[in-house]
Amino acid sequence: MLRMTELSEKILKKLPMEYFESIDHGYKHSKDLILLAEILVEMEMLKVDKNVLLVSILLHDLFADVGKKHGDLAAKYFKEQFSELFSQEQRAKIIEAVLYHDEKNANFIETRNKHFVESKILYDVDNMDAFGIKGVYRYIKVYASRKVPLLGLSELIAKNIISRYKTLCFESSKSLCHQAYLVALSFFEKSRELENSEYRILKILYENYHCSIPELMALVKQETYVLNSHKSINYINQFFDTLYQCYE
Repeated sequence: MLRMTELSEKILKKLPMEYFESIDHGYKHSKDLILLAEILVEMEMLKVDKNVLLVSILLHDLFADVGKKHGDLAAKYFKEQFSELFSQEQRAKIIEAVLYHDEKNANFIETRNKHFVESKILYDVDNMDAFGIKGVYRYIKVYASRKVPLLGLSELIAKNIISRYKTLCFESSKSLCHQAYLVALSFFEKSRELENSEYRILKILYENYHCSIPELMALVKQETYVLNSHKSINYINQFFDTLYQCYE
């Protein structure tokens, strides 16, 4: 069982308040990854250093709001704040896992195959959490907050989703998240069409990403009624019911 250890709890208590407030890359995201990692470790019968894996998960997105190269900043933060708590081997494993967790280039697969098992697990579960309905909203919110133009956003995200799935390290990861992968990919592929309901949803979420989940729900439901589509209304209800469970 992958449960928080005394050491990982000690580090968790020292993390900044912003980490606990973020719904995209903070503690809620980390808790989801720990649950996914537990399932993956059991399915693949992997032997892991629990402290290494847990701390890597907790720290990997600590500076995600900065954007690119946030793994470098998290690795630097670990070395400055917590390195003395770990052995030399553990330090090397945590730094590697955090540093390369966001490297999705297909050319990097051969290098990742040589990485420690904890690095591979973090890479897979972090990508798996980007799929499904929750992943749809996380994608939109992250890109909107970075002011990436809405035009062409669907194509950009669809390519990113495909890249995440194709570069997963373990076959068990692919089987675990396959349905969620298809849900996210389907949404952004369909939202390329300017008049369909998915594009309307994408536009509202993008323009109002700073709103709370209930506020977004009200906005999208209002737009859906204008579309006069009973099927769309049911879809939106399901969409936000799932989001609400995840984030509120």
